[in-house]
Formats: sequence, C-alpha cells, structure tokens
Amino acid sequence: MANNTPIYKYTMDARSGQRLSSREIVAVRVMHPRTNDRTSTDTVHCTTIDVSTSGLRLLSPQPIIPKCILDICLELEVKPQYILLSGEVRWCQHKMETDQYEIGVIVYDTESSDYTEWAKLFD
Repeated sequence: MANNTPIYKYTMDARSGQRLSSREIVAVRVMHPRTNDRTSTDTVHCTTIDVSTSGLRLLSPQPIIPKCILDICLELEVKPQYILLSGEVRWCQHKMETDQYEIGVIVYDTESSDYTEWAKLFD
C-alpha cells in the first residue's frame, strides 16, 4: 500500500512560490567575492530549514556574507540522490539561541547545475 503522507510541510512568505519545510544535509562551497577566484573556496556543512524552486533557507555553524556565490550539494532524504545547485547568499542572520546562522540563498538555473531535476521535486 502506498504511503500518501506529504513529505514536506508547505509554508508561504516573501519568496516566490511555495516553501517546503525540510531538513536536508547540504555541503556548500563558498566562492569568495572579493578575490573573484573560483579556486579560493571554503566548504561549509549546513542543514536546510526550508526550500523552494527559487531559494533555500539554511542553518550554518558559521556566517556566509551576502553576495557570495555558492556551489550547493544537497543530499536528499526523499530520493537517494544528490542535487547540485548554484546560488547566491542574499542575507545572513545570527541566531543567538542556537549560536548558528540562518542564511537566505537564491537559486540560479545554470547549465552546470541540476536545477531542472530540482524544480521537478516541487511539481
């Protein structure tokens, strides 16, 4: 018998489209905007708070400054696969209660990403 329980909880706010509450593991490679050097990177391991076709809200142990370009690798619980995305940090806010950072990321549809596969998850 098929399980028809929703995988995600839908929420709405300023981001266009529906947000899905989600706790996925994310590895984020941060491209430093000041150097314009794609070899100058750091990898930060984060968790998603919510996701949509156009963006992600992440929980990070360290801040990532706005305008940083990110290579994002999501490990999905829903399907045993990885999704590779490109995005840009829009905002970063320290959460005193957890001593972590919430980070808003806009997702871009690029040739080198799995954006098409990502968008299909929301159909």
